[in-house]
Amino acid sequence: MAMKLGEKAELVCQSDYAYGDSGSPPKIPGKATLIFTVTLKWMDIQMTDAELFAEATKQKTLGNDKFKAKDYKEAVDMYNEAMESLDKMKSWDDNEEMQKLRISCLQNASVCLNSIGHFGQTVDKCTKVI
Repeated sequence: MAMKLGEKAELVCQSDYAYGDSGSPPKIPGKATLIFTVTLKWMDIQMTDAELFAEATKQKTLGNDKFKAKDYKEAVDMYNEAMESLDKMKSWDDNEEMQKLRISCLQNASVCLNSIGHFGQTVDKCTKVI
């Protein structure tokens, strides 16, 4: 079964596939089974510009939801993910919609960063808008 973006999964690694009989002292004993919880944040697949734009729009919307909930750190992460999607677009120079979305994400991220006291990063985002 394939994972979807944002989905969490639990990975169980028997000692044969992890640190084996010796472990990794002092934290991981020998013959330990390791359990990892992972979240699929991004898939490195070839997406069209339209798909990348749709993903960026989705991430911005999620960022807006986090902002409304006053979860500013998570909102910044969502806005950054939106901008990463936009950065992968091939024809971004002449795409006015993409430029507007990028500016909106930068402005929104700067407000969030300012709210949590990350003033240097706030200035960086604002400078990119200009």
